[in-house]
Amino acid sequence: MDYKELFEKGYEYSQKDDLDKAEEFYMKSLEKKETPETWNNLGNVYRRKGLLGKAIEAYKRAIEMDPNYALAYFNFGCALIDMERYGEALMSLEKSKRLGFSDPRLSALIYYCRIKLGDNVKKELEEESEEVRKILREILGEAGSY
Repeated sequence: MDYKELFEKGYEYSQKDDLDKAEEFYMKSLEKKETPETWNNLGNVYRRKGLLGKAIEAYKRAIEMDPNYALAYFNFGCALIDMERYGEALMSLEKSKRLGFSDPRLSALIYYCRIKLGDNVKKELEEESEEVRKILREILGEAGSY
């Protein structure tokens, strides 16, 4: 199998939540050819397995290979949030946004980091879409205010 076929197998297994098999195929793909997409997806597997240090390293490798890879910055930010490193996460998420990644989860996570860092975002949130506010409420684990 070439690296693309191995990557696709890794993706299939990750979609089925067979994370060990996904990791195995992503690693085999990387042995044939390193790509930022494979490093990013391997990072996602590690993150889902709770291996945050390995996830961070994989995302960093993806970003080193492609400094304009917005999705890798987003995933890197999510892993940093999991580690409660909100300042670094905020920088990574904002970089993802500057590079063109657009997703309501991104906006909600940026607000989440800012809240965790002590910013008062109440006025800004009034201007946001209901979808972003709903996601933020889910992240915060509350149905009410910020």
